[in-house]
Amino acid sequence: MTATAQPADSPRTAAMEMIVWRPVSAHGTPDADISCLLEVQNTDDGSVRVQMGWWSGEHWIEDASGDRIERIGPYRVVAWADEPAGSLAMAGVPA
Repeated sequence: MTATAQPADSPRTAAMEMIVWRPVSAHGTPDADISCLLEVQNTDDGSVRVQMGWWSGEHWIEDASGDRIERIGPYRVVAWADEPAGSLAMAGVPA
C-alpha cells in the first residue's frame, strides 16, 4: 500500500479559526504586553495593513522593531484582534 500526501488545503488537514477585530474606539485596548494582531492605518493616505504588536500600557508597539507605532511613520492603530492560535493548536497538538 502506498501513502499519498494530502495537499495543504485538503479538508483533512485544513483548520479554520475566526478572527474578531475590536475597534480601539469602541473596545479600548487589550491587556498590556500581550501580542495581538494590529490593524494599522496610514494617516497620510488612508491605506491599512495588518501586523503583530502589543499595547504597552501607554503606547502601541510594533512586534518586528520593538518601537512605538507612531515613531515608525504616520500610523495609528484602529483595531486589534487576539493572536490566532494556529493550525496545530486547533488540532489539539500541544505546544
